[in-house]
Amino acid sequence: MAVKYVIKLTRQGAEEQSCNRRSGERSSPPGIRFYEALVHFRALEALSLTCSSVTDNVAHYVAEVINRSAPTLRRVVIERNFTSARGSDCILRSLSSCERLTSLTYGDDMNPAGIRMVAQEMTGSLRKLALLCLEEQAQVDTLASALSTSMTPLEEVSLSLSAKILDTTALFSGVATNGNLRRLCVQRTVTRRQWFQVGAMEYSTPLVASVASVISRSRCLREVTLRHVCVDCQGSVALAAALTANKSLVRLELKDCSFASVCPTQLYKAVHGDPTLRAAVLPGLYERFDTRITVPAFLCHVAGPGRLSLSLSAGDLVHAPLGCDLHLQLGHMDFSASEASGILAVIAGSHSLLHLGVELGHDRRKAELLLDAVRTNQSIKSFALLLTSWPRSDGVLADCVDSLVASTTLEEVALTMTALEVSSAESLARLVSNSRIKKLSVSVYSAVDDAVLEALARGMGESKFVVEFQFACGCWPPLSRSTHRLFDAVERNMGLLNRAAGFALGTATDVASATAFDALCDGPALFPHVERLSSQREHGAAQLLARAKCRIAGDFFVLAGVVRERIVCHPGPATQFDSLNSDCLAAIARWLKLDDVRRGRIGSGDVHLAISPRQNGVNHRVVALLFIAAEVFIVKKIYQSNANDVETNAHVVQDVQFIVS
Repeated sequence: MAVKYVIKLTRQGAEEQSCNRRSGERSSPPGIRFYEALVHFRALEALSLTCSSVTDNVAHYVAEVINRSAPTLRRVVIERNFTSARGSDCILRSLSSCERLTSLTYGDDMNPAGIRMVAQEMTGSLRKLALLCLEEQAQVDTLASALSTSMTPLEEVSLSLSAKILDTTALFSGVATNGNLRRLCVQRTVTRRQWFQVGAMEYSTPLVASVASVISRSRCLREVTLRHVCVDCQGSVALAAALTANKSLVRLELKDCSFASVCPTQLYKAVHGDPTLRAAVLPGLYERFDTRITVPAFLCHVAGPGRLSLSLSAGDLVHAPLGCDLHLQLGHMDFSASEASGILAVIAGSHSLLHLGVELGHDRRKAELLLDAVRTNQSIKSFALLLTSWPRSDGVLADCVDSLVASTTLEEVALTMTALEVSSAESLARLVSNSRIKKLSVSVYSAVDDAVLEALARGMGESKFVVEFQFACGCWPPLSRSTHRLFDAVERNMGLLNRAAGFALGTATDVASATAFDALCDGPALFPHVERLSSQREHGAAQLLARAKCRIAGDFFVLAGVVRERIVCHPGPATQFDSLNSDCLAAIARWLKLDDVRRGRIGSGDVHLAISPRQNGVNHRVVALLFIAAEVFIVKKIYQSNANDVETNAHVVQDVQFIVS
């Protein structure tokens, strides 16, 4: 049997390298002996060399590795190294022998001849091409000519273009000739000085028009991503027209793009009118185009029909769909009274607002209005709060917790603040212990005391749902018992989640796994965890959870430790416990949790399970007081429901009495 290997060699990015140079430490790139040993591999399936110092001296070793693994090699990633155009030619020439290569990402220097090798000498198996090093116009012209004549059925193309490249019409015309193109990603490699130049938009206008032509001409294109691109009115009109003409685009992302202040309205209207677009990541408005002052105020994911209008600045109207998954990011609260009231009304009344990120300013009145809107909304799943402008955040954080603790949909909370006091930590602990959030992220600029961690640990110890906890601060206190308790609680919750997932998948049937599932089945973390472990889609994972709930309802008394033969029923006119069929027992068990069963000591006497009779079909209380004996178990729970839920075979269980033998 053939053995396939995957080699992935990476180092930390440029930031860590520069940090090491400042601190006097020398980095340790892989030596030439490593590449000499790498040559002996003959069945590589994937090769990734990122920031791994592939210089010209070792380029021929890399080429030899590729040649020896040519029959099996499928994916190659080589970027951010020190390879010159001559070394790149040696590596790219060896790729022509890879007949099964499906994905190529190359980000080092290359000349037009190397680009011609990439585009022309590849076999028909190549599906993904990413060139992240296009610096000269000659390279673009060569690639355009090669793509226009190549028969390679590319499905994904990613290009990184330098700011010096002005003419991209021929390049994207060649890209558009590929009838199988499904994903296009284009980004500008712009320096900081170029980004802040007033005339920076001059070199982006032709690029936007070229990308728009690809969108309008392609019939299979499903995803388009643009990064670091400046769009003027002409480019915005071209994009809007392309979206109107295209009938296949599913996702559109405009990341880190700058728009003229009058442009987004046209684009948002086109997004709203596109019948096939399912997801869009759109930029915010820019107050002044020349200074790039950003107001990150809008991020929308399109998933349904409708339109939502937010007046974020004077004269500008932002359109987004209603009935969709809406993400709203407010970079500040410096809006006028009318603008703020419109935004707060959207937050309070939207049923599709899933993510809300807010940076609160010093205006306490606006902060209170915002938190009132958050309290009214019952759809937010992720909430991010930035309190860096507040020297003491205990008061506003306590108000925020009061707004969030009643939410039944909240799953993730992220907080960034200047300092974290004990009172603020106690507020966070109250939020964690009284809600069902699964992820908590806290970032503090200053140092924290051990008392703060102790307060957080108490809240984490009372929660069973938090399975991901991130904490960053300016300076950690010495490791103490509270630090261990804090992270041990997260590990305990993750263990419970794995036990619950095992019970849902059927790989674990013990009482501990059933109890964990019974406690977490209504939480936000179990469903995606089961979906990921089972490798099934949403419908299949939901069926697994439904079957597991039925197993617990049917076997509840067995899992709780009830020995039916040891139960002696109380004589009298009441319905006897041993006369109940399995349907009645399952209906009774639906009102109970395995966590409600507690080991205890009780004396002899009558113990009963009383279920109130139906009262004209209206909601009423179902009171279950059940003392079950194998040893001794105590169950006590009060629920509100309809009597029909406990009715089986036209028979309402009115009173069940039994005593412990």
